Amino acid sequence: MRLQLGSLAAGLLLLLSGCGMMGGTAGGIGVHFSPSQLGFEVDTDGTIVVATTQVTFSNSAGSRAARIIGYEITYVQLAGTPIPGIENVIFNDGMLDIEVPAGYECVDDETIVCGPLERRPADSTSEPTNLVTLPGGVAVAMLDSGHSVVRADITFHARRDSASFTIPGQVTVTYPVAVED
Repeated sequence: MRLQLGSLAAGLLLLLSGCGMMGGTAGGIGVHFSPSQLGFEVDTDGTIVVATTQVTFSNSAGSRAARIIGYEITYVQLAGTPIPGIENVIFNDGMLDIEVPAGYECVDDETIVCGPLERRPADSTSEPTNLVTLPGGVAVAMLDSGHSVVRADITFHARRDSASFTIPGQVTVTYPVAVED
């Protein structure tokens, strides 16, 4: 995605779609980004070009299905201190609907739906989802301050049956990062 620096200064959000996360498991659910970092570069015209990321969620063998329903992100310097001069929290609880399949598979590999006696525990993975946003203010603050790396603390909100839980994680935001067209 391409935006002019002026648009970023106005606080427009940039949608990413490709990255990696450290840690991040709760309730048997793991979160994984590809590639391993968020980031952007500035092309010769001064346009911010944002790398894209996809997120997948894994469910451990024998676990019930879950649903990812939202996330919140706080951008901080690597030491954990706020990035000066920006509103750096994105709160999107209730804005997602990502199914994380139950940690089972049918004994008969050609069957899609099977009963409790016809299945075996197996790890499962959600479909990849384009997800994470990078506020324009964070990109501009990084450029203005000379920081080449900051940290994004991400908390995903999930539900399993009637129980709610969160899945924490961290990912780095890097400038510059090679962006493929």
